[in-house]
Order: sequence, then C-alpha cells, then structure tokens
Amino acid sequence: MRVAWQHEAAQLRDAATFIGLPDPTLWSGPPVRESEIAAWMEEVRFFTTIEIDSVLTVHSRSGNAFELYGNGPNFLNPVRLARYVPCAIEAESASENLELLARARTAWRECVDAVARRIGAPVRVTQDDAEIPEAIWRPGGEEGPHLRLWMNGSHGLDPDGPLFTKIPGRVLVRLDAHAPADMAGVAPREVSGASDLPEWLPDRYQEHAVEQARREHETPDDDDRLLERIRHVLGGTISSGGSLHAHLGRLAATPLEAGPDTDSYLWQHAFQHPDAPQGRLPALHVAHVISVLANHEKEGSARIPETVEPGLTLHYYDLFDPRMQDALAVTGREACALWKQVRSSYERSITGKSYLITPQDVLDRLRAAAGIG
Repeated sequence: MRVAWQHEAAQLRDAATFIGLPDPTLWSGPPVRESEIAAWMEEVRFFTTIEIDSVLTVHSRSGNAFELYGNGPNFLNPVRLARYVPCAIEAESASENLELLARARTAWRECVDAVARRIGAPVRVTQDDAEIPEAIWRPGGEEGPHLRLWMNGSHGLDPDGPLFTKIPGRVLVRLDAHAPADMAGVAPREVSGASDLPEWLPDRYQEHAVEQARREHETPDDDDRLLERIRHVLGGTISSGGSLHAHLGRLAATPLEAGPDTDSYLWQHAFQHPDAPQGRLPALHVAHVISVLANHEKEGSARIPETVEPGLTLHYYDLFDPRMQDALAVTGREACALWKQVRSSYERSITGKSYLITPQDVLDRLRAAAGIG
C-alpha cells in the first residue's frame, strides 16, 4: 500500500488559515498577462510562489500547493475553488482495499482534528463510517467562503469480474476551499482594452478564436456529457486491465505519429483581448482556429496536440475539470504531468514547421529561461 502525506499536521493547520480566511484578492483571480502575476501574488497574503501550467497553483509559506479553478480550465476571474490534497493512499492489491479505507478514514479524522485546532470545530461533520466522510467550516458565515475536508475515493474495475468489481483502489483526502456565495465583496478585476494578439494574425482568425472562448465560457455544465466522459474513461480502464492510473499512464506515453509536411502548433497561456470573456483569450483557441482553417484549405496541413491521439482522447477526458477529478480521484497536478508527457511526445513527432502561439511576455520569459536573447 502506498501512502503519501504531502505535509505534516502542523502545516495543515496553517493551510486552514491561509485558505479558510482568504484575502478577497485571491478570489478576484489573477491578471491575464503572465508578466503581471508576480505583482498579483504580492497582493495575495499567505501565498508566496506560483506554478503556471494548465492549472494555476499557488504555494503557501508552509509549502502547501493549492490548485485554483474558475469557470472552466481557462477562466480564473473569479476563482471559484482552491484545492489541496494533504494525503493520498493507494492499494497495490485487491486484498488491501479494506485496510485502505480504514487508513483513509483515520487520515481524514486526523486532518479534521488538525484544522479544528486552528480555526475551531466544523459547522457540520459526518460520522467516521459515512459513505463519504466530510467536514464543513464556514469561518466567514453562510455567505463567506467555506472549507470542505472530505474523502474522495476511486476504485478500479475488474475486467474478468462483474462490472464495478472493486480491485486496487485509491483515496484522496481533499481540502477544498469554495469561494463566497456572494461575490459582492470581491472587486472585479479590471481588464485593459488592449489586445496582445500578434499583428500578423488575420482578423477573421481572431474573431473565430474569440467566439470559441465565448462558447467555452458560456456553456453550462452538462451532467450528461460529464457522465459520458466518465464512462469513456472507465471503458479505457477496463481495456487496460482495470487500473485507472495505468490506463492514463499508457495513454499519455503512447507515441504520436509523425506528420510529414504538417505544420505543428504549440500554445502557452492566454492572450489579452477586450472582446473575450474576462478579457482572457486562451492561446489554445487561437492555435486551434489556425489549424482548423489551415486544414480547411488543405487537409492534413496543420495540427495541435489536442487534435491528434493520444492528445485528442486526453483533451476529451478533461481531467482539469474538478468534477472529473472527483469522479476519478485524480489531481490537477497529475493531469498536468500527463499532458507534459503528451506534449513532449508531440514535440518529438514534429517533422515539418512548428509554431508557438503565445503572448509576447510569455515568449520573452521562455527565451530568458533558455538563455536566448
């Protein structure tokens, strides 16, 4: 059995303060320009450093890493959810499952006690033997942010047994901080009217990319589509011998086929655009529009990682959706690690021209990191 305590109980008590009584600046969300995020971090008390990938992660002074989520993976103004996993337990054989659940419940109770010692007793807590043990804190009252500490379990599937037979499972103890129900006290982030899209990009490409961003931002959560994606993942899990993480690992490690005479597009972060939701135009949409329109003129002439396997399947799974993470007991950081594998394979498969679609300030940072003037 594998048990991973991310941090000790004393640090978890600190985490409760950082996230249970947050600065409203956190919930307002980060600025669009990556080069301005460092200044934003100085305004957000309790957090010190950040990681910028497909998930924006902030680190507390105790070293706890909180993933931030807004309306979909690309829109963080405002932030709606910050989450952290203090403990993860995974069985290595089916015989360990009962012990796994017992140890997870003990770990959950230890976390509840650690947080309670710092910010007081929860307003609601389930019995230890509840199907989904959870504790809720509301340090700011009913309308303020609330803290949920809960057990998020997932089981594999046995391809040789009845459907949903429990084989080696996994449990995360999650610490989720939810934004205030009433965001009136959270100042909306001002968005400049300027755009930092490259001048060479034709107007119609910009218009299509902005429209894609609007659709993504405005499309309501669809439970039917969520269940469809979960079933798709579980189907792949069965074909991979019953282990979800083995399936995801094999998927991410699948080499991409080379694309002779195909232009390949990579993307980083988001552009600023006055017509896009929150002034944020994900570079993904710009890269996708360029490849789609190029392929419309000549089939097979362009691609991005999300349109070819295994990136196509991983993009469909959308493991950056907190609901998918809950259903599968995975974390955003694990999803980032899977995508790093896919992108690395994609870069190795490039035989034609490659282009990086990214704001100039991101490009400048990448060049500086690479020692390129």
